[in-house]
Amino acid sequence: MVKNEIVKRAKNAGMFSVQIDSTQDISANDQCAIAFRYVVGDRAKERLVRLVNVNNSSDKCLHSLLQNSLAEIGLTLSQCIGDSFDGAANMSGVYSGLQALMKAARPSHIHTWCYAHVLHLVISDASSECVAAINLFGLLNEMCLVFNDSYKRMKVWEEHMQTKTGNKKRLRLERIGQTRWSSRCRALRKLLGNYADQSSELFSDFLIILQDVSEATDFKGSVRYEAHKLGENLRKFETILMAFIFIRIFEIIIPVSDYLQTPGLDIMQAWRMINKATESIEKISRDFNDIYETACGFVVRANYKLEVKIFVPNSFSISTSRSSRSAPEHITDKKKIFEVLYHNTVIDAVLSSI
Repeated sequence: MVKNEIVKRAKNAGMFSVQIDSTQDISANDQCAIAFRYVVGDRAKERLVRLVNVNNSSDKCLHSLLQNSLAEIGLTLSQCIGDSFDGAANMSGVYSGLQALMKAARPSHIHTWCYAHVLHLVISDASSECVAAINLFGLLNEMCLVFNDSYKRMKVWEEHMQTKTGNKKRLRLERIGQTRWSSRCRALRKLLGNYADQSSELFSDFLIILQDVSEATDFKGSVRYEAHKLGENLRKFETILMAFIFIRIFEIIIPVSDYLQTPGLDIMQAWRMINKATESIEKISRDFNDIYETACGFVVRANYKLEVKIFVPNSFSISTSRSSRSAPEHITDKKKIFEVLYHNTVIDAVLSSI
């Protein structure tokens, strides 16, 4: 009944656009979601109409799947005036992608590369641009697993948080998802707080618990060793610096991403927000000193709570990135090398992708 009403409204509108995306479900089947976007009165409506199992994700097979799905409900591709897909070649290819095949049915057909997917690629690229970024998000995932995958360790965490807050509310790190880049933002902000205000941080709590686990004789040696190594890596000043680099970026991009997923969004407002976000990132693109001072201030406050202190080093541990890039030979200061190789590299990756 609901599906019939959606189809009826799309027909009455006389035209519609389509959104298609697929992902694997828990049983490893590729499920394709087909959604319509149409206008009722002066309001744009976006509705899911079908979920289809996909055995072949080539452009021609997806085109046939869409065509057959529309025919089953009495619609044709000639009524489809536009689409919004991700940037994959099989979907958005100019000459052989699904959108090119749809244009053949209606030459005035308008293709839009979903900007929410663009932002996903922006963060994905930046998160894997250098070794320090890869290590940071790998560390967050390991910290999530070390507690969430063991009721015994989780009990230690809950008892600590109950002592601190007076309740048993489970404050956990979120597992980093491959397709939900916003999970990286939530995990970082839960760990360190906001860029300007870190009062809600759980960083020191994690370090305290990791130290307790590493010293507890009722845990296996392998668990104690893992907790010790996680604590060591989390306590590194380079880890904290890289985390604040990404928190600063996320706080600019997240509002744009949220708005782009708002029903009935204003297209012009969306573009204004995208342009403003780009300008904001350009403005901070070489402002590493502010991040450095923020990280130093965070360390000072965290050290009041910690038995094993965090030290702001005179020199940094610099690892080469995947592309083996190196700083110019005339730069010898380790802080400046960190800025050039890591901070500037990540910011430039965001600006080139957005």
